[in-house]
Order: sequence, then C-alpha cells, then structure tokens
Amino acid sequence: MNFKDFNIGDYVTFEKTFKNKDFDNFCSLSGDKNLLHYDKKYAASTAFMKPIVPVHLAIAPFSMIAGMIFPGQPSLYLGHKIKATLPIFYNQIISYSAKIVDINLVLRILKINVLVHRQSEIVIEAELTVQATENEWNVKSIKSIKRTNRNQWAFVTGAKGSIGSSIVKKLVKDGYSIVYHDRKPGEHRNTIKKYIKDNNSKIKFISADLTKPNGHKVVSNFIKKENIEIDVFVHSASSSIESDIKDLVAINYTAFKSITNTLVPRMLSRQKGRIIFIGSTSLFNINSNIEDYSAAKSMTTNYAVTLDKKYKKYGVRTQVLMPGFVRTKFSKNIRGNSPTLLPEEVANYISEMLLTSGSNIEILDIGINKSGEIKFVDKGHSLDDQNRYNNFQNQFKHIDKKILSSENEDIDIKAKVSSIIMKELELEDINELDNAALGYTRGWDSLNHIKIILEVENYFAIKFSSENFEILISLDDIVNTVKSKLTNKNT
Repeated sequence: MNFKDFNIGDYVTFEKTFKNKDFDNFCSLSGDKNLLHYDKKYAASTAFMKPIVPVHLAIAPFSMIAGMIFPGQPSLYLGHKIKATLPIFYNQIISYSAKIVDINLVLRILKINVLVHRQSEIVIEAELTVQATENEWNVKSIKSIKRTNRNQWAFVTGAKGSIGSSIVKKLVKDGYSIVYHDRKPGEHRNTIKKYIKDNNSKIKFISADLTKPNGHKVVSNFIKKENIEIDVFVHSASSSIESDIKDLVAINYTAFKSITNTLVPRMLSRQKGRIIFIGSTSLFNINSNIEDYSAAKSMTTNYAVTLDKKYKKYGVRTQVLMPGFVRTKFSKNIRGNSPTLLPEEVANYISEMLLTSGSNIEILDIGINKSGEIKFVDKGHSLDDQNRYNNFQNQFKHIDKKILSSENEDIDIKAKVSSIIMKELELEDINELDNAALGYTRGWDSLNHIKIILEVENYFAIKFSSENFEILISLDDIVNTVKSKLTNKNT
C-alpha cells in the first residue's frame, strides 16, 4: 500500500447490526450504565419506547475505518466531528459509508465523510481527519476500496418514448451505460442495441407496467438483483396527457417514489447520485384539458424537492426539469401550432445539468432557460438557532469591516483566512486575531492548525508544500503564502 494510491472519491461500504451483548462489552469498557441503553422497562417509558444503542458504540467502527482502511496500518486518528440525528436500535441492519473528500499529500492527511444510515434514514453523519505516519506499508485494507472513476450507469424510465430515447442516446454519448425501461419488449430494442454497440457501451433491459403496483416491484427487485450502482436516474415515463388520473399518478408519482426508495439508500452508500424527474411547465398554465396531468406532475415535483432538501448535503441530488411543449406524439393533440422544443434539446439540457450542481428546478422552453429553488421554511425552527445563524453572519461582516479599515491591500484574502481561523477555533471576538499565531491564540494548537491549513487549501484551491508548512505559523504567514501562490497561479 502507498499513500499516493488514495484518491478523492474512494469509498467503502459495510453493514453492522448491534446486539445486546455488544452493549455489555461496551459497558464494561466505558462505564456507561444508562438504563436507556439496556433496560426495556425503563426505555418503554421514554419517547424511544425501547433501548437505543449508545452513540459511542455506534461510532466504534470509525476506528476500524481509520485503522484498517483509510489509511490502514499507519493510521493516526486526529479527530472527528459527529452529529447523531436519529436513534439506533438493537438488531437493526445499519449501513456505513466512508468516502475520502480531501487529501493532503504533504502531511499525508485524509479527510473522510462518514454516513451511517438505516435504509434512507441518516442516523449519524461525521467527518474524520486521519493521518498516515508512513508513505508505504505492507498490510492491505480489510475491505474492498471502491473507485468513482469507473463506468457509470444511468437508469431511464420510459426509454422507448421520443424524449426517453433521446435522453438514452445522449447519455450513451456522454459515456454512460444504460438501464433501459420500457413497458414491454419489442422491435424498438434492436435499434438501441445497435446504437449501444456502435458506441462501445453497455445496456440492460427491464420491462414493467408502471401503472400497476406490481410493475413498481418488478423494477425495484431488478435493481436489487442486478446489484447495479445507478449513478443517474431519469424518470421520463408518463402515461398520455388524456389518461385517467389514477394512471397519471401511478406512473408519475407512485412509480417515481417507489424507485427512489430503492435507489436512495444505495446512492447514500456511495454519497453520490443524481435523480431527475421530467416535469412540465403545465404547472404554471391553467388548462382544463390537462389539469389531471398537471396535478400528477405537481405531486412529484413537490416530492422531488423534498428529497433534494433531505439528501443534497450527502451528495445525492434530486432535480426537476420542466420543459414546455416538446415535438412528440405525446402532446400533439394539446399543443396545436404552439412552438415546440425538440426531444434532443431536452436530452442535451439534462446532459448539462449533470455537469453542475444546479438548482432543484430547471425550466426549459422556447427562448427560456430559468433555474430556481423551491424551499420550505420550518415554522418550528427555533429562535436560538436563527439567532446563532444571524450572529455567525454578522461576525463575518464584522471581520470584513475591521480588516477593511486597516488599509491592507490584501483585504479579501486576509478576511477569508481570518474567518476560517475564527470558525475552526470557535472564536467570538475579532480582537482575538490580533497577532494571531500557533501556540499564541486561544485554541490554536497543532491539531486545529492542521484543520485551519486544510480549510485554507480547500477554499483557495491551492496546496502547500513542506517548505511552506515550516513558515505557516501565524495569520500573516498564511495570508502572505496564499497571496504568493495565487499570484504564481495566475501568471
């Protein structure tokens, strides 16, 4: 093994089930004898109704992640940040996903995001900072490390239709292999098979009637059985505009929800995934001829936005593309002589969406290209949380104001570096940054120093050399070195 073999995006996944005997062992080591963790009668009187696994028992596998995988044998655990969001109960299958998100080659430090989830429920989220004390070692990882630079798969429902088939062809051109959904097999498959062969891609077919509950199960079972890592899911399937409301809801909403329920846990395991629902601008137009169609699209749009809000920060995006009329048989009886998009234009736009993070809503029509966010405000959001957020924002403004008054020509760099230091050291007063330096400023120890440097590297998209590190011991040293690197980078 060599530290240089690690790449950003490398990840491992595994499952664990905690038993009551695990708590007995944990109790003997930790001294934690809280009744909530083992006494059924007491736990029944609480909001949890049954005993819950202690958080520190649940994160015990973090030590294995660092000590046996990332990096393994020469591991030095520098620290972690964790947030427990939901209780973990005994005898439940819990999934762990650990992914490298940053690498410092000079100090041999890995920053690792860890998600602990129960199906699609996030129970713990964490960030580990681990250092390798050697460049090379002989013991290999105990678990298979997976790479993200492999062949990617895209799953397209309604792939036989004009829009669906255009999306398939564009994604194949972009390098994706395809899971191709149609209602039933037919001659149309021969055309796409030839296209796949001509483009040296791969394809798997799945037939299912998405108006039926059994059809949803067929698709979900297929995904589980084939064990394909779906990177992109595009839900293009829909019954005709004039269809019964039950069929419209079944295909647009119920099928989408069923498939995403299968895909999201798998995407969370890789901390990566894109889900795109083909919506419609009919949501904004009052037309009695298509009100059921618009209602079905609206249901799924709202659900998709909720998914995006819930999983966006974990690397799983859900977006809605709302095209206007598209030149297909599907809308021929409704659009009349209205100007129309081509199916290929919709496909090309999806291709562009996959290259950027983007908003959760994209609108595409003739001469129109708009992006936006649909957000929901939690009325139960506590005033204390809001005040903390406001104070945090005001603190940054305060930093900028103080530094601006110093007439320093590097105010932007110094302002950002200062804000990073204040955030990492949890400082509340800007005056504490006067003569700020390692070993001098409150909280600025060797571990926090590493965190500061990593954040500075990440924000300015630069890397410090070992020679740089010898002089990076104060705020001014960091600012001057960043300025020098950015200057060289731009010349």
